Amino acid sequence: MKKITSKRTAYFSFPKTNAFWMPLLGTLVEYYDYALYGFTAVLISQLYFPAVDPTASLLKTYVVFALGSIAKPIGSLIFGWIGDHMGRKIALQWSILGIFIPTTLIGLLPTYEEWGISATIILIFCRLFQGIFLSGETEGARIYLYESFLKDRPTLVNCIVGISCYLGIFLASYAVSFVPLNAETNTWRIPFLIGGALGGIIFIIRRFLNESTDYLAYQLQSKNSKTSTKISKKAFLGTILLCGGVGGLYQLFFVFLGSYLSNVMGFFTAVQIQAFTPIMLLVHIISLLGAAWLADYFSPKKVISWGLILTIPLICLLGYQLFFNCVRLELFLAISVSYAMITTPGFNLIIASVGVGKRYRFVSLGHALGSVLFSGCAPAVSLFLWQQTHLSFAPVIHALALCICVHGGVILLCQPREKDV
Repeated sequence: MKKITSKRTAYFSFPKTNAFWMPLLGTLVEYYDYALYGFTAVLISQLYFPAVDPTASLLKTYVVFALGSIAKPIGSLIFGWIGDHMGRKIALQWSILGIFIPTTLIGLLPTYEEWGISATIILIFCRLFQGIFLSGETEGARIYLYESFLKDRPTLVNCIVGISCYLGIFLASYAVSFVPLNAETNTWRIPFLIGGALGGIIFIIRRFLNESTDYLAYQLQSKNSKTSTKISKKAFLGTILLCGGVGGLYQLFFVFLGSYLSNVMGFFTAVQIQAFTPIMLLVHIISLLGAAWLADYFSPKKVISWGLILTIPLICLLGYQLFFNCVRLELFLAISVSYAMITTPGFNLIIASVGVGKRYRFVSLGHALGSVLFSGCAPAVSLFLWQQTHLSFAPVIHALALCICVHGGVILLCQPREKDV
């Protein structure tokens, strides 16, 4: 164990400067915009992917949801290069541009009934652009703050960015819960239009950001020092597995299972799920702070291991409840707490694997590939497994596989890296 600060209460003290809070506010808005699609998936499936079978329509919607993640590697290459060659500030400023414009377009887009297949195609392109630009946002905010603030509490930095993401998701779910989700009204468009307007404001505000401290120091290094930075293949693979596993578990717990339990299995009504999801997210957000403290006090690797030890039995219990048709929503509150221990500390393991000069590309591309392979496709994969097997606990098998990915990623990131290339 290690002592973090000289004063116990100082751990949760934060800088007062706007440079600390502006990236967080932008991340919150971007994730609010990005999450709206998932929370309105059932209605979007009716409006833009009409089909005789509601399950087939919902599956098409989740496939488009996955396309947003498939586009992320493109964005990671673009913004990774910008962030490492032109600076974190420029990458963060432009990353939000491709979020608020597509979000506004979705809020204004006519339905399939009005425009036919053209409406569906435009929706798909909006989702693709959201995925491209989102890939430059979260990692950019984490790297920017990691390189500039709270050097003695690195996990807390990651935690605060994560909380910004979840607050955006929480606000999205809360906003959706206030509007009637039916095809007869256009009130579902209001959260999208609000998100687009907020994104435009953040784009203007970010013009006043300063460059990160570590990146400015890196710019002063000699050319030989800059080109000597190496990347570990094991660490990069570990980043893909860890980010993909953590992201996939999020997609299952916070996005997919609500629709699965209500629209597919019929255990709960859509209204019950809409009311419960914000509570679950709020419990998870609070748990992130405790997980950050544990990771900075002990180590990120230990806390992730503890999180897996707690989460895996809870997932198995969920499988038992699904098998016997007796699912209790309270179980998801326990999962949201244990899952916080898995998701919070991972960034510290990842960012320590590469130097400043290649950091943006390494983290962004690793996360993007993890999203493509494991995260963004998680809802579609789980629904496909159920369609093929008709086993009510099929998503649980998927969740356990994602836990194995997380464990493998931690092992690779913590291995010696003397064979870097």
